[in-house]
Amino acid sequence: MKFLKDIGDILGKSVEAIGKIFGGSSQKSSSESSVTTLYEPDRVRIAELEDKKLDKLIKAQKDIVKMNDDMQEARLKAQGDMAKTLKELMYEVNIIAQQRLELLENGHFDIVERIEKMYYTLEKEINEDSIKFNKFVLPDLLRELEKFEKETPSYTLYLKSIESEMLSNIEFVKNKLKAVGERQKMLIESSIQTKEKLLEHTSKIVEDRMKFFEMEIAKHKEESFIKSDNPHLLIENKPL
Repeated sequence: MKFLKDIGDILGKSVEAIGKIFGGSSQKSSSESSVTTLYEPDRVRIAELEDKKLDKLIKAQKDIVKMNDDMQEARLKAQGDMAKTLKELMYEVNIIAQQRLELLENGHFDIVERIEKMYYTLEKEINEDSIKFNKFVLPDLLRELEKFEKETPSYTLYLKSIESEMLSNIEFVKNKLKAVGERQKMLIESSIQTKEKLLEHTSKIVEDRMKFFEMEIAKHKEESFIKSDNPHLLIENKPL
């Protein structure tokens, strides 16, 4: 049961990081992530931007790093359909965030401003849903679960219903992001003559970044398997 609460807490951090991607003013989490998955090209790019003192670009790149770190932590604790959906969510937000960064780097500040107006509504909806689920819905569900004796059919059935609720919550965020991503792509296509190059470059960066994160997930789970000496662990946590 603890892993459900852990994932709920980390998803809250992930939503906060996603909010910062969209220009939100959320506070930095006081607890440091236990996962260190900084993608080397991102680290190099941050250093280059800092040398040029491009504060807006530095913030955009660092927000991508923070969001990915929190999402990786959630994925490491998830299994099955939840792990798959988190991976899809991570991809969607990376596409949106990287396109925004590319627009900033190419000086399309007017388009970024128009896009960020769309972000405001999205951020508000996602944050409200996340707060409601993590502070009220999930704790109530977990308290109800404690009324059942472990290993009983009733306990197992109710646990599956909680996992289904959590999956629906993640799907809600993913679908919202996907819709905004489509609107953002349409705005780019209608506003920039070199749109094909920007979109292709964005896709290449995100694909390479996601490959790195997949390798980190696999490495972490292999190390956990070796440490635990549990022959079932690696099978259950096989990355998607």
